[in-house]
Amino acid sequence: MSRKGFEEEFLLPNNPEISIDDCQDEFPQTKELGYSPTTKESLSHRLWKPVALRTSLILFYSLLFAWGWERLQRNYDTQHNVVFSPYEGQYEAQVFQHKHSVYVGEPSTDLDAAWHKLLRNSNIRVTELEMSQIPGRKEEAIPLPDGGYFASPNVYHNLHCVKRLHHYMYRDHYYFNVTQHEIEALEYHNHHCLDMIRQSLMCQGDMQLLTMKWRTAGRIPTANFTMPHKCVNWDNLETWAADRRIKRLYEPGYLIHPTFGPAYPDGHGDPIGEFLADEG
Repeated sequence: MSRKGFEEEFLLPNNPEISIDDCQDEFPQTKELGYSPTTKESLSHRLWKPVALRTSLILFYSLLFAWGWERLQRNYDTQHNVVFSPYEGQYEAQVFQHKHSVYVGEPSTDLDAAWHKLLRNSNIRVTELEMSQIPGRKEEAIPLPDGGYFASPNVYHNLHCVKRLHHYMYRDHYYFNVTQHEIEALEYHNHHCLDMIRQSLMCQGDMQLLTMKWRTAGRIPTANFTMPHKCVNWDNLETWAADRRIKRLYEPGYLIHPTFGPAYPDGHGDPIGEFLADEG
């Protein structure tokens, strides 16, 4: 079909009572100027108006979608990437055990061995790139002689604090023959630990509900601890930390303070911890 035939069949009115002159009545302003549009110009005007409208709508909704997507992405990043951590945890549901574990109770060889194993991956190596993604930290970070920087995941610091508090419950066993000044330093360190644990608990904000139930041996309700919690997969975390563990950290001469010399000249840390004057 020719273009003329197409226009006559599909674009021009089929009503024989409507003439080309009727179509020209749509352009009164052109008659005033002494100009009468041709049939093709009238048809082109009819064709381009809906095309322009559709194009404008497509452009508008495309911009609206792009703006909405950018806001959604920004909100996701704000909620999920508030601060940087090199570890991306795997989570699972776990039910807390209400019975006493090997980590509590009176001092014993098994208890001490369990705590030692639990904290063995506390000190890890982070890379140059990872350190550069933590604003304001690289300038004060401690570089390691064989590459990377000295760090510790906060969960291990919290566990260290729980261990210290347990030790302080049995001070005569773990801190025998200490001076009064060392006792004050212990108490200062333990208050630090209590408040760090408090802040971490409030930060994590475990909102799983402890529903209440009646006790069979008393009138006061008690909590039902059998609900699952959203927990990090500890085995996965341990594997990640073990791959980064600084195995030579306590080796005398491995880590050297720029002013005071070897950090661990005796091959171990200070069992008392920081003293009252050292709040940094």
